[in-house]
Amino acid sequence: MTTFKEVISSAMPFIGSLLGGPLGGKAGEVLAEALTGSKGASQEEIDKAILSITPDKLLELRKLDEQYKQQLLSAKVESLRIETEDRDSARRTQVSNAKANSLNMPAVLSLIIIPGFFVILLIIMLHPIQESSRSVIDLLIGFLGGAIGQVIAFYFGTTSGSLEKTRLMLSNFVEIKKPLPK
Repeated sequence: MTTFKEVISSAMPFIGSLLGGPLGGKAGEVLAEALTGSKGASQEEIDKAILSITPDKLLELRKLDEQYKQQLLSAKVESLRIETEDRDSARRTQVSNAKANSLNMPAVLSLIIIPGFFVILLIIMLHPIQESSRSVIDLLIGFLGGAIGQVIAFYFGTTSGSLEKTRLMLSNFVEIKKPLPK
């Protein structure tokens, strides 16, 4: 008697690996449709299809698994291409603005944001904060801290590898429920 797990592990390992993650719902739909030949198949129909699976059907499922894998890889490559072009476009704009002697707004904002953050921190450390102002100050610090991250990313860039490194470092300290964007 063939089980669901045996079918997935032998014929569709890639789609099977997605079942427990954020793409699990879509992978399950693809899998159910591949097994039964119909969209929105019931669990009973899926079970029946698994019990009567043939070697030809297993080969067909293997091909579908490879096609699905290629589609997802193509989508990821396209996403990385768009991200790279966006970053490159921003940097080219900076270069052309600098050549045209126009106001270099990112540099001006950077020169306001970074010292502003540290000045606010210094003020907070040297002077007691009234309780009525605490939430506003917390909001300001959070905004400026995030803005500093954007300034650094703009001038020094970031990579998918950097995001993966951050995810791995965080996983040593906290259980990550949702994967970081890639």
